[in-house]
Amino acid sequence: MGSGTTWGDGAVPEGAAFSLVDANGAAVAPHYEVAEVVDDLHLTLKEPYGGASASGVKYALWNLAGEQTTPYLSALVSALVYRCKTVLSSVMEYVTRTEDAAAQAEAARDEAQTARQAAVSASGTATQAKNAAIEAKNEAVAAKNAAETAKGGAEAAQAGAEAASTEAGAAKDAALAAKSGAETAQSGAAQSRDAAAASATGAANSAAAAGASETAAVNAKDAAEAAKQAAENAKTAAQNAANAAAGSATAASTAKDEAVAAKRAAESAKTAAQTSATNAANSASAAASSAAQVPIASLLPAAGQVPKAGADGKIDLGWLPAGATQRTHLFINGETDAQILAATKDGDIIDRLEEV
Repeated sequence: MGSGTTWGDGAVPEGAAFSLVDANGAAVAPHYEVAEVVDDLHLTLKEPYGGASASGVKYALWNLAGEQTTPYLSALVSALVYRCKTVLSSVMEYVTRTEDAAAQAEAARDEAQTARQAAVSASGTATQAKNAAIEAKNEAVAAKNAAETAKGGAEAAQAGAEAASTEAGAAKDAALAAKSGAETAQSGAAQSRDAAAASATGAANSAAAAGASETAAVNAKDAAEAAKQAAENAKTAAQNAANAAAGSATAASTAKDEAVAAKRAAESAKTAAQTSATNAANSASAAASSAAQVPIASLLPAAGQVPKAGADGKIDLGWLPAGATQRTHLFINGETDAQILAATKDGDIIDRLEEV
């Protein structure tokens, strides 16, 4: 198969030789004989091609037979047949188009005859149309009378609609009352939330008081350590005073006074430490009580708990009073029981208007 080649129209005769060429343009073995030229892009070899498939390679085609030889004449005949086939194909296409045009003309003639017959029929039906017009006029008068009757029915229907509107207004008032109940419930939930926040604040204050008591205990401990150190210092001073008693009675008396003062300071520090420990325990107990009194937030209604909004930012309907979720439905289109049950829930008010 070629690409951009012009092998047809006798350019390559049957029996011509075919082979690939080297870089110098010389034909290289093997050589093949052309059995048939199909068109400009396709030819058939008498023997199967033994090389590998490739594209863009150089090749050579040359006529092995001279002019007026059988292969040469055969190639000319093949080219002539090819051209005749093309011309014949064009002629057949023209004939086909001519036949189609004739068929279309025949169809147009039939349509013209049909139109003529329709015109004749239309002329014959003019009288019938006049009679139909008279009948239509009579029917119009009857329709007018029916319209007046319908007007009376419409007025009655309007009165019924006004009554239905009054009932709808009452239903609207009930819905507003339910909405008010829902707002009241929401306000109660907000108050419960504020109470929970206050309890949490109390717990935080108790925890702060416990922290302060703990700090006081630490300070008392530091004071006790200081008193202990002072006692040790006094003990050392007393020992020194005892050693120097022989030489100074005044120094001994002074050491005694310092020892007594140190003892009293130690006792005071001990008492302060005990008081701080007691206060810390009391503060911890108060903090635990305050924390226990903080209501727990819950998604579902439960005693002693406060509402908690879900992922959609809304609280469960169970937190609201029964009246807050009650809805009023008005059905006037002849809905079935199944349709009404599917559109409502337990506790809703259902009004159904049926045609009598």
